[in-house]
Order: sequence, then structure tokens, then C-alpha cells
Amino acid sequence: MFKIWKRKEKQASLSDRNAIVPIVSDAAVATGAVGDGRLVPLVILDTTNRPDLIDLFKAHDKMPPGDADTTWVSIGGFEDHLGLWFRFKKPFEVDAVLNFELSEHGLTVDMTMNARAVYLQVGKPGDRFYKAMEAPRIIVEIGACMATQEWEKIWLRAIRNRLRKEGTKRHEAKRLAPEYMAHVRSKMSQFKNMPSGVYVIPDEQECL
Repeated sequence: MFKIWKRKEKQASLSDRNAIVPIVSDAAVATGAVGDGRLVPLVILDTTNRPDLIDLFKAHDKMPPGDADTTWVSIGGFEDHLGLWFRFKKPFEVDAVLNFELSEHGLTVDMTMNARAVYLQVGKPGDRFYKAMEAPRIIVEIGACMATQEWEKIWLRAIRNRLRKEGTKRHEAKRLAPEYMAHVRSKMSQFKNMPSGVYVIPDEQECL
């Protein structure tokens, strides 16, 4: 079951788990053409069981931003995960929910919210961008929004939970979580003045 984030309320929505698409890896694209010059995350998806997405991406490859409605959703039964629901309209209707595990991809979510755009690329387990540069991809403008305070609360909780699972005491996890968040954000800020290109997003697991 997915829950739509709408201010402080959660409204029940999709229930089709087949729409969930695992994330294989991510990177960041620096370009002045989209995202108002911000770094735009690139997410490689496991489309092994989603031939409809492969067909969609091929149809949109090297075209303007994809036409899609987007909504941030919680994913029932998955602790510290956040979903981004896409409903593509053209050339045919397709639903997909990106499943972000926040201990690994929290920074990617943060960048997506800031850039209000994301590159999506077809892939399979083990793919990395430098190994699959010719794979079909699209860029989608993100109309969905979430209050900054709400998002930071969700991300901080995921960081604290990760630290606790690794043996950090509760009070230490609470103190360290905001420092970690600031640290990974600062690591990406160094790319602000870098030339156009593709950059690897810092490994959040290693930063913890």
C-alpha cells in the first residue's frame, strides 16, 4: 500500500506492488540546461521485469522532459523507504514507483527535490553509469513537492535508525544524524562550479 504525502496528512492511494521499481545505482548530472543549473540526479532502475518502462524510455530517448504526474509516497511495510510515484501519459500510460532506501539514497532524494528533476535510465542489477552510458534514459520534471521540514524529519529518522542498527547509542545517533546530513550535502556542494558532466554521488553508507 502506498500513502500519498499531502502536507501533514497521509491519504491511501495505489495498492499495486508491481509498480515498485528497485534502484540499481545513481549518479549526478551537472548541466545548465535543466534544473536551473543545479545538479540533477541520475537513477538507474532495475527494469528487468518492466518491459513497458524499457519501451517508454526508448520512445522518449533524447527527447524533451517526459510528460508525467509525480507524487511522493510512503511504502507500507518498508521502514525508512520513500517512494516517488510516476504516472507517464505519453506515448502510453505507465505507472512506476521508485523505491528509495533512505540510508543509501537519501541524498539522491534531497537532490531530486532541489533540482525538481531526475534522469531515469533503464538497467539491471550491477549496472553503473560508466558501464551503461548508451542505455535509454529520460529526464522527468518533478512537480511533486514535500515540505522541507517534513522531508528532513523523514531523512533524519532513517539516518538515526541506520546508526542504531550499527550499534550506536540512541543519544549519539540523535546527535550524529544532523552532522551526517550536513556532511553529505557539503560533499555535493563542491560540484556547483564544476563543468558539465556526470559525477558519482557520495556513498552514504561509507559516510555513516
